[in-house]
Amino acid sequence: MNWHLIIGLVLAGALLTTLWYTRPRPRCPECGSLQVGQVSKEPLGMRDLDFGGAGGQGGGYSMVQLRYQVTYRCNECRAKWSKTITETH
Repeated sequence: MNWHLIIGLVLAGALLTTLWYTRPRPRCPECGSLQVGQVSKEPLGMRDLDFGGAGGQGGGYSMVQLRYQVTYRCNECRAKWSKTITETH
C-alpha cells in the first residue's frame, strides 16, 4: 500500500478526533459534568439581517438569526438550568 495514503488517513483521523472532542458542549453549572441532556428548545424570536451590496443588483445577501430558550438537565446530579442561544442561518 502507498505510504502517502496511509499517512494521510492517519492524519485525517487525528484531525477528526480532535475536532470531535474539542467541540463546545454544555457543562453542568452545579457539578461540572459533561453528561448533560437537552430537555427543551423553545423559540423566542427571530431577526432578519440584510447585508446590502453597493446598490447594484444581486450585490447583497441576508441571514436570519433565531433566538431560543434551551433547557438542560445534568445526568449526574439532576440539576436543571436554562440558557438563551442564538443561531444564525
